[in-house]
Amino acid sequence: MKTRYFIITGSSRGIGAELSKQLLKVNHHIICIARTENIEILNTSRENNYRYDFIPFDFSNITDVNRLSDQIFKKISGANAELVCLINNAAAVTPLGSIDECNVEEIVNNVHINMLSPIILTSRFLEATRDWSAKKTIINISSGSGKYPAAGMSVYCSTKAAINMFTKCVELELKARTDAVKIYAVDPGMVNTEMQATARNETKDFPLKAYFQEAKNDGNLQEPHEVAKKIIKNYIKP
Repeated sequence: MKTRYFIITGSSRGIGAELSKQLLKVNHHIICIARTENIEILNTSRENNYRYDFIPFDFSNITDVNRLSDQIFKKISGANAELVCLINNAAAVTPLGSIDECNVEEIVNNVHINMLSPIILTSRFLEATRDWSAKKTIINISSGSGKYPAAGMSVYCSTKAAINMFTKCVELELKARTDAVKIYAVDPGMVNTEMQATARNETKDFPLKAYFQEAKNDGNLQEPHEVAKKIIKNYIKP
């Protein structure tokens, strides 16, 4: 039986954790990447003898992403792969507030995590899998913020807009390839995650704070497990 490989960044919580949990199956090999390991995923994989690896990594360390790619592809057998899927989910919403009040380190980290890391991982993914006969899928988790400008979210909106454009450009490049590769930028909508909580609880002057609080209070947030289920159904098709 051939193996379906899933590389999931930002796997410790939120959408990334739910995708990892729902994709744990007999013929799947899940490779989770985050700063901390999700113990529920670890225990479930052990109890059911599912194939699972965790690689600790902080995506703000952009110079190490190339090394991370080497670690990832050492765990994958191209000859035995039915599908190889990269899900770029790791993200940072901070800094929030007027750009002139944003911390330089947070600005740099946001660009590293939200934009540069998925771009580099996509580049290495396509390079490493070029000669593999397996189906290949790249899913970049985007946001409505990549389409609509928002005061106090200039860095986050800009990096998500960049990922949307990057995905469109790579999609055009892939038309010249003979192997089967699909790439998507997926806007999951408003989801009940820690990033939402960060926006609701921001202590600095943040114009959209009340909007995020209202979305939570009115029950307008989707739950991560529901969003993960939709992504799998619409873009992975188990």
